Amino acid sequence: MSKFRKPKITIVVGSLERGGCETHLLQVMPALVALGYEVSVFLLFGEGVLADAMRASGVYVDVGHPKWQSRKVPGGRIVKLASAVARLIRHLAKHRPDIIHFFLPASYLIGAPVSLLIPGLIRVMSRRSLNKYMDQKPWVGAIERKLHGRMDAILANSQAVLRDLVVAEHVNPGKVGVIYNGVARSAADSGQNSSNWRAKVGAVPDSLLICQVANLIPYKGHVDLFNALERLKDRDWKLVLAGRDDGHGDFLRRLATDTGLVDRICFAGPVELIGELLEESDILVLPSHEEGFSNALLEGMLAGLPCVASNVGGNAEALGYGSAGILVPPKNPIELSEELGKLMDDSSLRRSIGEMARSRAQRKYSLQACIDQYDAFYTAIWRREDLHRLEGFKHHVSNELTRFKAK
Repeated sequence: MSKFRKPKITIVVGSLERGGCETHLLQVMPALVALGYEVSVFLLFGEGVLADAMRASGVYVDVGHPKWQSRKVPGGRIVKLASAVARLIRHLAKHRPDIIHFFLPASYLIGAPVSLLIPGLIRVMSRRSLNKYMDQKPWVGAIERKLHGRMDAILANSQAVLRDLVVAEHVNPGKVGVIYNGVARSAADSGQNSSNWRAKVGAVPDSLLICQVANLIPYKGHVDLFNALERLKDRDWKLVLAGRDDGHGDFLRRLATDTGLVDRICFAGPVELIGELLEESDILVLPSHEEGFSNALLEGMLAGLPCVASNVGGNAEALGYGSAGILVPPKNPIELSEELGKLMDDSSLRRSIGEMARSRAQRKYSLQACIDQYDAFYTAIWRREDLHRLEGFKHHVSNELTRFKAK
């Protein structure tokens, strides 16, 4: 190995549909290409709307079953899975990466066993959520725990996720680190906003514009938000829901009608230029029941919005444990309503919390800091250097881990 070249990296992920992980990859991987890395992204299940942008940025994108992406085939899932596995083996043989990095559970369960067939690979897994998904599928947890021992390093995106790995899944603390998501200023932050969200939703100048940026999935807490806002009908507000409908939309539309909020809620679907929406909003809310580390929360903070988030996963870390935002218990519409009401009634409170949020995001969660950490991590693990010299691996908040074990 030449110590002067950057390592070759293959990222394995399900697809590049719009989502927190996928947006994160689109922000980070092109920046690493600009630093001299050769990066390829292997998509197990199909391309997604971000695939072309990833290619245009200089990242090679390969798809597990390109012939059958949009049509049914005999054997269905089994044929497509076999195709993806075979194509991944060919991809690794052709590109000969130094490092293979798995994002999200499906890519880990499928890709990691395949990677064991290739000698000499450095294997990395990124966990970007709490491990609650294992509750309904304990066999997934059993397989992942076996695979953890074959990884050279495992990355979390928050201390909460790290605790899951170390305490609940017994991962060796010596090979676990944290790289936080990073966010950058958007065009809207620079006054180049070409949209007009307030006009789209019929908000008069004095109306408050509330937004939630999350795909329509039950655990994102939209129902709790609707129930909270039902108690605030006397205030003048509009709500924009930005996110892909993952099968929960029809239920939420019926609930909006049943609660009398239908005229106040805009189901915006996927929004490409989130910065423009945040620029016009007054409050961002994230009432999730579980969360690893939310890009949407960081983007709201960077836009200077007062953020109200449930105290789950990495939300408390992002908001400085309440110093730069408001934390509420999950699944508690009454307290959520009370905190939203306080913000609605007090413009100076909204302004002061928003300023603290922006300052924290700029200081702690910049995109450049995130890119720098990936650069340092990939270089160190490729050269077999001690990972604990890296900032993200100096994690052992041992007091916090001890308290967690004692619960």
